[in-house]
This record gives sequence, structure tokens and C-alpha cells, in this order.
Amino acid sequence: MAIVSVGGPSTGPIEVSWTDLLDKPYDEIIKPSTESVSSTTTPQNDDHLLYSVESGKYHVEAFLSVATPNATAGFRVGWTGPAANSIARHNVIGTTVNSLNSLSNVTLGAAVRFVKEEMTIDFSASGTLQLQWAQNGSDGGQTQVRAGSWMRVRRLDA
Repeated sequence: MAIVSVGGPSTGPIEVSWTDLLDKPYDEIIKPSTESVSSTTTPQNDDHLLYSVESGKYHVEAFLSVATPNATAGFRVGWTGPAANSIARHNVIGTTVNSLNSLSNVTLGAAVRFVKEEMTIDFSASGTLQLQWAQNGSDGGQTQVRAGSWMRVRRLDA
């Protein structure tokens, strides 16, 4: 069995087998309508992309179709959730890859069209994992997370 070890210096590795990722069912949440913000850099909770979790290991993927009016507005993305023993988070914006070890916001300065997030989280408590997003720079134009964006959540240790 192949083991994938992801993580960073502050979290240590989270070992996940390919079998865990392939054999476990996942829940999928698809955003039914487009959501917009303008003139704010304060992260807001997404109306649709959220999931109730219990203590344990999860693999989370999200694909966000994003519309920004210009590079000034940009896009920032983050997550809120219950306490976690460890987090390994990666996101892909165009061809840029960032590795993160928290649920905090990532600032994307340029106009973006999609964001792919992927995380393996070992929650130490129950609660709600929820996407948060905002403009990077306050702009009167609308920044949107579009209908059809989705998140998939897979429990790894159940």
C-alpha cells in the first residue's frame, strides 16, 4: 500500500494511503447560485460551501469558479472550522501553488478565474468546516464565486 505523506514543518506529516482516498465515499456540495461581494476585504462565510465534521481525519477538495472585476479587487480565500491536530493545505491558482498549514486566508493579488483547494485535516473537535472569501483589495466591482463551484469531503478514518 502506497502512503502519501503531506504536511509541513509546523504540522508534521499526515499519512494517507491511496486506498483511503480511492475506496472511501465522499459527500459533494455543489453551489446552486452565484454569490457576490463588492467594496470589502472582510472574509465572509460562503452561503453554500460548508460541511459538518466530527473529530477525525478528512480529505477536502474544493474547486471555485471565481470572477473578479480587475486585478485590484483580486480574491482571498480561507476556511473556518473546529480545532485540528494537524492541517495540510494546498491551493492552485492558475499555475501558482501555495502550501499552507492553517485554515487562514490566502491573498491572491491578481484577477483570477479558478481556485483549487485541497486539504487533509485531522480535526480534534466537531463543528462546521466553512469556506470564507472576499476581495483582496476593496473595489466597487463585484467579485463572485459562481454557481457550480463545489467541495468534496471524504472521511478517512471511519
